[in-house]
Amino acid sequence: MRVLVTGAETPEGLAVIRALAQAGIDVVAAGDRRLSMGFASRYPRARLRYTPVSVSPRRAAEDIVDIIDRTNPDLVVPVGEDLLVTLNETRRRVTRHTILAAPPAEVLGRALDRAKTLTLVRHLGIPTPKWVQGESLTEVLEGAEQLRFPVSIQPRGPGLYRPIAHTLDFSVRYAESLGALARMLGPLQRDLRMLLIQECLTGVGHCVSAVCDQGQVVALFPCEWEREFPLTGGVSVVRRSIPLDPRLESITRRVLEAWAWHGVAMVEFRYDRRDDEYTFVGVSTRFPTSTALALEAGINLPHLAACLYTGKQLPAVRPHRVGVRERWLRGDLLALRDGLSRPKPRAPAQVPYARTTSFSLWGTFLKDLFRMAWSSEFRFSDPGPALVELGGLTRLIGGWIRDGVGGSLKQFGSWALTPRVPPLELKRQPPLPVQPREERVVPSGFEVGEKVGVVGFEEHPRPGSGEFALSGREG
Repeated sequence: MRVLVTGAETPEGLAVIRALAQAGIDVVAAGDRRLSMGFASRYPRARLRYTPVSVSPRRAAEDIVDIIDRTNPDLVVPVGEDLLVTLNETRRRVTRHTILAAPPAEVLGRALDRAKTLTLVRHLGIPTPKWVQGESLTEVLEGAEQLRFPVSIQPRGPGLYRPIAHTLDFSVRYAESLGALARMLGPLQRDLRMLLIQECLTGVGHCVSAVCDQGQVVALFPCEWEREFPLTGGVSVVRRSIPLDPRLESITRRVLEAWAWHGVAMVEFRYDRRDDEYTFVGVSTRFPTSTALALEAGINLPHLAACLYTGKQLPAVRPHRVGVRERWLRGDLLALRDGLSRPKPRAPAQVPYARTTSFSLWGTFLKDLFRMAWSSEFRFSDPGPALVELGGLTRLIGGWIRDGVGGSLKQFGSWALTPRVPPLELKRQPPLPVQPREERVVPSGFEVGEKVGVVGFEEHPRPGSGEFALSGREG
């Protein structure tokens, strides 16, 4: 069997390449960059490049179809959601020559549109976060009045998927009040229909990776996301295999059986330790970030999927090992940078790590350096990808140092170029001479009188004066 694995530049692509090769399958690696981790692995029989989907989805599809014609694989495994959507658009051309390891188009559409996913799962009686969407800003805000703030704002799905195509350039934002939500949605009214407003969830991420045969579960692998990038929720960077909770198993089976799922899926939950409750978050259609962790714990998800799609006999699935930890070091460094660089508060307090201090973040990161955790890239049996990842780590840390030194030099330059003005010295001046005040004495027989606009002296006769006596005699 020969399998073409795309996304060789990602940790998930590398995990799929290693898992298939260890099962004795010929692997052709395809990636969108020259320094792809999968290209550095010793396992691929061939290494080919295609145009990045972010540059041109059409050219990326054309390149992959050309690679299929040149390598003649029995199966194509798309790694990454954007590439899965791109190949789904050209499914007819791809399936003329090979098999596409993806669910049927109608099932895939339900999973890619989060609004449809939450609606279908709610009808099954499974707990989901409260959410709203609408055609206008007024409709959305009226619906949001029934939500408990803070809320998250996120696209309904990937922008490349035609039924929900949009131009949004973020994965999630937060609003702590109705007024803040209105201000955030104001500039986004062009894509308002493609937004989902939902209550923020508490707890840590739990996910169950599954392989299904037309809705019948073949294998389940649960894990806990100890840390994510970004810290407020995203891709897991530190994860651990856990026992399969019967409640998680029941919910996962019900969802995948209701959709008649075929292939690989990852069902994501948030677990609230305080209330001991699980809340459904969504279904991912691609190979999960925990693929390498599952392999170390004893479950080869890519091999199961390859046998399922090509009609080969499925290998026996044994219980997985519990307590295996795995860390994506570069992703964890990015999470650390994200936590240290963003102003506080970074996100609502209900979101994990939202109010974590810088001291606590450093302590958690350094503690994990000395704890037993497998690296998703570093393997003694396959050292090539580690060298590529080491280059990425060097560039990342070098950028930190450059930005830190550059910022310090910029501050120093601003201080050095600021003109220095000497302080103003105030010399002591002699006191001003005080002129003696000239007092005007009103002579006897005069009184102060006022006329309109005039203040002056007037003389009035008083009793005893000669003028007073003369006037009296004349009368």
